[in-house]
Amino acid sequence: MKDDLPDLARRLGEIEPIIESVEETMRHHLSIFQKDYASVVALYSIVSELAQHKGISAAEFDNNFRKRWDICYDRELRKQEDQSPELAALMDERDLSSIPTDEPFPPLFPNQP
Repeated sequence: MKDDLPDLARRLGEIEPIIESVEETMRHHLSIFQKDYASVVALYSIVSELAQHKGISAAEFDNNFRKRWDICYDRELRKQEDQSPELAALMDERDLSSIPTDEPFPPLFPNQP
């Protein structure tokens, strides 16, 4: 057991840089996520305000946004499925009934040309 300590210490020394690299990658991805999230929230609030200015209720806007989000999310999962069906299946937590069909985005201003 005592003879295994130098080997264990060497192995730990080899693992430490890998762990540091993973931590740095995770910090980088978290930073990107936070910036993307902030951008989406800012854009959502601006477009929601513009829609309300044009007479679209907050509930109508939220409903339209959710439908569009579902369509976009489905498209991204389909791309992932082309690369790795197993990973796409693990990521996809939707009910079959909530999976959108290949419809275009619903219009936010249906009465306008």
